[in-house]
Amino acid sequence: MHGIHFNERNFLINEAQKRLIVTSCTPQTLLKKIIDKGKLGVYPIPAFVLSALLRSSYDKDKFEQYKAVTLISIARLSFIGGNYPKINKISNEIRLFAKGSREFLAGHLPDIFQYAFPELVNELGKLTSETTTIRSTKVIKHLKHYEVPYRSTLEGKRGYTRSVTTKQFLQAGTLTVSPRQYLNDEGDSLIEIKQLHFVSRNNETWQEEDGLGNDNRSLTIVTSPSSVNKDYSLEVMNQ
Repeated sequence: MHGIHFNERNFLINEAQKRLIVTSCTPQTLLKKIIDKGKLGVYPIPAFVLSALLRSSYDKDKFEQYKAVTLISIARLSFIGGNYPKINKISNEIRLFAKGSREFLAGHLPDIFQYAFPELVNELGKLTSETTTIRSTKVIKHLKHYEVPYRSTLEGKRGYTRSVTTKQFLQAGTLTVSPRQYLNDEGDSLIEIKQLHFVSRNNETWQEEDGLGNDNRSLTIVTSPSSVNKDYSLEVMNQ
């Protein structure tokens, strides 16, 4: 029922068949390697594809249908471009649902078999609107992680481009940025930025005094998806 809304379906099937590789590794083994190496932030789509439902109490058919719709949505958003944050969010949502970390959401997801794709998007929109009967802001936020990318898929929306400014450092020195470290399975991450200053031995006395207060500085930045401003849901950031 959902396939008729995606021209990409046959293309994806054909390309997948061309690239089919027989391997002895199970999806669970490959997913564990990604997690153990701390690469969930680097490979969100493979991790999502490899995820399998672990809880027998969940509706497996419903999960697999959501997973299929999500995969083809990711394909369309990738072709459109500029939608990585949405792709990342929905990939993590499905993976964490499979893991059992979204139990609070299970009873609120619409029955995907009752709706064609446009109707599914509208139903998710009702559940996350200001008139929703859902009282939990946590549930609404995570339903948005489905509704926003699905709606962009339906409408063919290209993502917004975030404007980034840079600072010019006039003093001699260097700026180093450590590789991003993922702290947990929820996507919280940490990077460290260090600004190093160097004073020439040939500097005049006034230059040396001017640089006395400029010790090496270090800035640690921790990002958490759970602390993202609500504007994310309204698509005013890089959405």
